[in-house]
Amino acid sequence: MNTKYKYLLEFYHRPTIHKVEISRETTVSVMYMDEDGKERKASKTSRHHSYHDTWDEARDRALVMADERVAHARRTLEVETGRLGNIKGMKNPEAA
Repeated sequence: MNTKYKYLLEFYHRPTIHKVEISRETTVSVMYMDEDGKERKASKTSRHHSYHDTWDEARDRALVMADERVAHARRTLEVETGRLGNIKGMKNPEAA
């Protein structure tokens, strides 16, 4: 049996890339052996992880995900800065 590997990108607080030996795969999932020797199934992609054929593909995916998170943070900062300005500009209608 030929040994096949995938590169697992875990994108939580600190992204990591691990080389993982897989036993088989489908178009949407991979199967691997856990520490107890039991075959486990995992989705190839989720919100926080993805399996790739090469380390470079995993890194490229991590870069895209990080760019998306930075863009989202910038949009959020813009909205919240506007909200802060609106609050600072509020006047008490009862003040004379």
